Amino acid sequence: MRRPLMGAALSALALTMTACGSSGSDSTSDAPAAGASGKPITVGYVNMEGGALSFPDVRIGAEAGVRYVNTELNGVNGRPLKLMRCDVDGTPEKSIDCANKFVEAKVAFVFQGIDPGVDAMLPILKSAGIPITGHSADAPGQQADANAMAFGTAAPASLSAPLKFYSQQDVRSYAFVLPEAPWGHAVADKVLKPASAALGMKPKLLFTDAANPDWSSLVATAMAGKPDMIGGPVLTDEQCAAFVGALKNTGYRGKIFGGTCTSAFAKAIGNEAAAGVVTFSDMWRADGAESAPAAKQKEIKVFEKGMKAVGKPDTLNVFAEAPFSDAVNLARILSTIKGEITGPAVLDALQKTKDFDLFLGPVVTCDGKAWPGQSNCGNSILFYENQPEGGVKVVSDGYLRLTPADLAPAK
Repeated sequence: MRRPLMGAALSALALTMTACGSSGSDSTSDAPAAGASGKPITVGYVNMEGGALSFPDVRIGAEAGVRYVNTELNGVNGRPLKLMRCDVDGTPEKSIDCANKFVEAKVAFVFQGIDPGVDAMLPILKSAGIPITGHSADAPGQQADANAMAFGTAAPASLSAPLKFYSQQDVRSYAFVLPEAPWGHAVADKVLKPASAALGMKPKLLFTDAANPDWSSLVATAMAGKPDMIGGPVLTDEQCAAFVGALKNTGYRGKIFGGTCTSAFAKAIGNEAAAGVVTFSDMWRADGAESAPAAKQKEIKVFEKGMKAVGKPDTLNVFAEAPFSDAVNLARILSTIKGEITGPAVLDALQKTKDFDLFLGPVVTCDGKAWPGQSNCGNSILFYENQPEGGVKVVSDGYLRLTPADLAPAK
């Protein structure tokens, strides 16, 4: 399976995460009886679920977000959102199948969870005037598609942000572990190497079989030369636990970057062992609520209440946060549409979004200028540090915002 540059945590793990398990099905989620009661707005919902790689938390977060929109926000001007679910497995064939079903059902737009095969559906959706949106752009075509818009941080910005963050701490050398895959090398060649050169940093980029990594060997190689920081931008929780554990077992006490790892890895190795590991996200995390501004703390409570309402009070990770946030953001933006909610009207409203305060996220403008050539609205990242007593704390000065100018080659 091929993989391009990733977005933030939500899409970055699509090829390296171990199976989570799911029944998987194509279905339509009816609007709740309470709340919005107008004519439903049918929305195509696509997510990778039910196969060898499965992300049910993403779908659950989307459903919880839609339920909150319908019951607490009066839907979209009184009309409830209604998700038409179609599961994918990462292959172009399945994505095409879902696209055809969405066209036949005449959905207003497609709401995407995780779909590495999404590029295959883009021509079908575009010809039917159906835009696609979600949190991250999962494939190169989608990243540059004028019929697509994603609320999250653009892949080049999110992957360069750790280098900018650490360069501000006088880190001049680092070792990163990356998957031995085409997209892993693309990350290295197109983002990490040029960003390192611009920031005056010396990289050591190590590639490993994501399915069978030799952590002892990787740790030994990473530590050779005594880099200022060791880690990886797209480690899964399982990989993070193994890698950090192996590093700590050697007595290493330097800086560790855990990338996209969530609180699950800390639970696996213990809070004391995980303490000091830095991770990143483009959202205010529920397990780091005390670090968030007061307004965002209120939004975190809304998210927690929303997950409790669907019977998932412990599903408070970024995989659920991002789609919950997207559902709320979509409802607010769609409510500005005057007249019929059609595909072109939805795309126009999305792309006219300016200085918009994302639910659980930063302020964004969706005119394609956050990172030229990318369909994402965002270019900002938060950095968290795991605490010995559990949970995380923001250690960046709020959001770290990147533009291409921040990574211009040094003169």
